[in-house]
Amino acid sequence: MALDRALLSRVTLVVLVLAGLAACGQSTPRGDGGSPAGTAPVESATAAAREADGAWVAVEKSAHGDAARGKALVAKYECNRCHDGTGQPAPAFDHQCVGCHQLVAAEKLPFPKEKLDAWQSATRHYITTPGLGTVGQTMRASWLASFLREPVKIRPHQEEWMPRLRMTENDARDLAAYLTAGAGELRATPVEGDAARGEEIVGRKGCFVCHEFSGAARADVAMEPKVAPERLSRGILLAPDLRLTRDRFRPDLLARWIQDPSSVRADATMPALGLTEEEARDAAAYILHTPLAAPPPAAPPITRLPVLERHVSYEEVASRVFRRSCTHCHAEAGSGGDPGPGSTGGFGFAPRGVQLLSYAGTQKGYLGDDGVRRSLFAKEPALDRWGGARLVAALVARHEETSGRPVAEVRGMPMGLPGLSPEELQLVETWVSEGAPRE
Repeated sequence: MALDRALLSRVTLVVLVLAGLAACGQSTPRGDGGSPAGTAPVESATAAAREADGAWVAVEKSAHGDAARGKALVAKYECNRCHDGTGQPAPAFDHQCVGCHQLVAAEKLPFPKEKLDAWQSATRHYITTPGLGTVGQTMRASWLASFLREPVKIRPHQEEWMPRLRMTENDARDLAAYLTAGAGELRATPVEGDAARGEEIVGRKGCFVCHEFSGAARADVAMEPKVAPERLSRGILLAPDLRLTRDRFRPDLLARWIQDPSSVRADATMPALGLTEEEARDAAAYILHTPLAAPPPAAPPITRLPVLERHVSYEEVASRVFRRSCTHCHAEAGSGGDPGPGSTGGFGFAPRGVQLLSYAGTQKGYLGDDGVRRSLFAKEPALDRWGGARLVAALVARHEETSGRPVAEVRGMPMGLPGLSPEELQLVETWVSEGAPRE
């Protein structure tokens, strides 16, 4: 796939800046992670505090699920629409979300260039996603199960992240068991290394070109990782915040992973950077044990602007909001290809019949759990806190989800993407308050 132009510019700029700093020999220790200036480091209340005595192994064993059932659930939740390595056959082309986005970005679909160019803004997300074939070899099943139910943002350099599916606790546990099946024996071996030396090593090896480590003191020593640009661009997008390593990653494999990732997972994106065993242990100790500042407080609820004192039409809402991403999942039968999971069901969701591609489609409303159609625009008392109307509430709820306050009553939209801006939400809410007119 052709390298995304904006990302290539970012990679080039990063490399040039690093090269310039290296020539000057600058090294700047600093605090990082979005914590307020002057925030005192505190020990993270995570698995790091428990790994030395091996308590994490007991946690993982107690969280064991049914891997055979988990394999069937991969098909139910259609993980293969976005991920390779699921163990399922590739879906039909109109169900290949990531595959289609990649082809649009690379201009490899048999359509006129002007059409592909017009599609690129709406398909710029979900182009680079992790494979699932070997991810379970290093991940903790207990964390995976929690993440599948209530996804958190792992990769700071991507706008998109795992959508919040409608998944039961048992399903999440069994899926995690399937993804981690075949992983090596859990070993309660403490990580023995020098965290202070590890901080210098992680900085010197250029790890922060790709990774963030929110809340940790870190030494930024300018050094460009010797990685091909295409691989570096993918690494920047997929690199997780190292703060989460303490809960996500098996501590007994971390030093080996840091030294030679492909020896742990054959399809690892992360490169080997020429560390010795001792350096890898020191780097692992830094990642697992360096004190972390408390995370910043959750963002407050979105400020909903008052409705506009002017008329808003469907076409204005469609052009400024719906067509940006909503109509991907909320199209109509006969519009070409799959109408989308928000219309005919998918990713474990029942069909809701929500159609935003045309004005007539919006008037059809949505299917409730009882199979009865209801308006997207009528006030629902259970949703008053988030705007009342189902459409508005779903858009507000996405901001709640991204701030760590998932709403049980409604799924946030757009799924897996940042919430609408206050101005975009104001536009939709104005349109709904006017009775959702066509013209």
